[in-house]
Amino acid sequence: MAEESFTYLHSSSCSTIVGPDKDSCDCFLSRTTLYHAATTDESHTLRSLHETEQAAIRKFVARKNAVKLAQTQEKFEGGVYSPLCPGEIRVLELYPGDFETPFRGILHAVSVDFEYPSLNTYPVRKRNTDHGISLPGGSTVWYTALSYVWGAPQFNETIQVGDDSIKITTSLACALQHLRSEKQSVFLWVDQICINQADAKDKEQQIPLMGLVYSHATNTLIWLGDEGDDDAALAFETLHRAYSAVQYAEQAVTPADFARLSLPNANDAAWREVRQLFRRPWFTRLWTIQEAVLSLRIFVKCGKVTESWDDFASWCASLQQAGLLDWLVVESTIDLLNLETTTKSLPPPTGGTTVNALQQERFVRAVTSQHRVLLDVLVSTRYAQATEAKDKVYGILALVETDIKPRYSTKVSVRDVYHEVCLVPLLEDPYRILCCVDHDAPLTPSWIPDWSAPRVTESFGYSTKSLALYSAGGSRYNLGGNAFHIRLELSDDKKRLTLQGKIFDSIAMLGPLTTDASLDIDEPAQNNKQWAPYVDIAHTQGHYPDGSSIYDAFWQTLVAGKDGSGNARAPKDYSEVFSLILDSSVGNMSSLPGQTYSTRRQKGFFTLDSLRSRKPKQIYEDLQKAFRAALQNRRFAVTEKGYFALVPRGTEVGYRVCVFEHANVPYVIRCVKSDRVVELLGEAYVHGIMEGQVMGIADVTTQPITLV
Repeated sequence: MAEESFTYLHSSSCSTIVGPDKDSCDCFLSRTTLYHAATTDESHTLRSLHETEQAAIRKFVARKNAVKLAQTQEKFEGGVYSPLCPGEIRVLELYPGDFETPFRGILHAVSVDFEYPSLNTYPVRKRNTDHGISLPGGSTVWYTALSYVWGAPQFNETIQVGDDSIKITTSLACALQHLRSEKQSVFLWVDQICINQADAKDKEQQIPLMGLVYSHATNTLIWLGDEGDDDAALAFETLHRAYSAVQYAEQAVTPADFARLSLPNANDAAWREVRQLFRRPWFTRLWTIQEAVLSLRIFVKCGKVTESWDDFASWCASLQQAGLLDWLVVESTIDLLNLETTTKSLPPPTGGTTVNALQQERFVRAVTSQHRVLLDVLVSTRYAQATEAKDKVYGILALVETDIKPRYSTKVSVRDVYHEVCLVPLLEDPYRILCCVDHDAPLTPSWIPDWSAPRVTESFGYSTKSLALYSAGGSRYNLGGNAFHIRLELSDDKKRLTLQGKIFDSIAMLGPLTTDASLDIDEPAQNNKQWAPYVDIAHTQGHYPDGSSIYDAFWQTLVAGKDGSGNARAPKDYSEVFSLILDSSVGNMSSLPGQTYSTRRQKGFFTLDSLRSRKPKQIYEDLQKAFRAALQNRRFAVTEKGYFALVPRGTEVGYRVCVFEHANVPYVIRCVKSDRVVELLGEAYVHGIMEGQVMGIADVTTQPITLV
């Protein structure tokens, strides 16, 4: 990588151009670290190697060459892709050329399984391994790893590699145009070229090495694509301006604050460009997780605009803290409703949220001596997509320290891969696995989550903080503070999971699915229609089983008994605010039995307008968060015994409510052969049984329940 330097360019609205103060420039282009693809001349950017490190390289090369000579090599008949030894990859040397010159280059075999040893110093230091090694000469090979999206599978571009040519996609060709130097060769790892995509055996050997490819790269370039009709420079500039304006904001920032903060107004084209940037396909692809988390030095490039990852991530973090990432998504939804039908398929602009999730993974790896546990990484990266569903798990496995390493094969089924990676976390805590089930309909086995599909609900019970709020199956710990043993059995084929629990109740009534958990105060009668029918269902109950009023049980159920942070129980202040919105939504005053009114409400001093200022506004905003987190993509239900519940979207009347021993939340199940052989639908919230009440009911017996 050529020496990092700074450019003193300026964005179109920079004060040095449009303002009188020539010394107040703060545009993102004025101090942008220049990105350079790796070349053969990297020594001046790096400190000289310690003798211990040089000796380690010599020892590694000698050992690898000895093994290579001892092995029987396959006969090579020529062509681009020569056989590789274990730990070797191919690196593309892309020859110099101008922007329109046909692509030419050659592939080099490079070992990436070398690691520098720790130096015998205090404190102990270890040099980052940011290169590969060429075995014939024992020399270091610096290379740039490309992180990009293939795009449409149309291989209509060509690169000449040695005496042969390789067909590549238009997306990659565009990236190579921006990567190539006019004066010297650059060295790149690009999956489309460096792996023989037509050879399943080569893919099975190379794909498990992708973790080393990115962690040992000199730098990584995230290629978001060409600009096309978008203005990437304006998007980056707007993000930087917003970061500068809101990074110290103590409260959420709204469009009403934009003028005061010298930000573009809500309808300005600048925000459209930010949304378009955050819609780029790179932000939703599976392999980008591995590539971004493992890489040492990262740059982000869209068209001709380049920015360092750390700066880009700082911008996104500040926008999330200020509430602007959520605003961009909401504003995007409103815009799409006003567009032609053909454009309504645009994805939501969630790229900023993805960046924050990836940066968190990078931070965890940087500050901890051990990798994240497998289940946590699977959960935190569930949003990502992969062309091949099972590839998702192979990508995730590169991020964790685990003995679970299924052999990569095109013949292995998706469910088998998902099943294998769940077995170790299952034995540690089966209920964390069950809380990850979020399907439209039961799969086989039903207790194995579908990691290829993004979660559409927020889990009630996965987070450890939920243990302080829910204990439906009784406490996890005895009086001495020791965890109770969770009784479970796995069948010989490890497909049938048996747990101890109680089948407590059945679903008697179901409300419609809530796909927009809005708690609107501008037009409540119109915008709260999705959940308003729940009021009629709740009205069918004369009393509540645990003695609560129908109204209290209703609003507590719709927020799953939690506040907006998810860390504490729903405060009593929610009751009055929800009561006001409820009555405005259904057109009644006293919409449900047990609904009471404060003096200020009775005298008309507490109205919807009251929720726009000061403390009522804070309570309302927190209630909104709790409401959406609990209700989004779930159904309101009433059980045979009269309990109110939030249940999975695939629930049907007659499905059962089950409480497992020491589980923090109940689950909805579907009986297959009997009450003891069932399919799992997912977790539920049932008001009045979340603190172990069911386990104390003597006439409901604990029994083995087998999930299939």
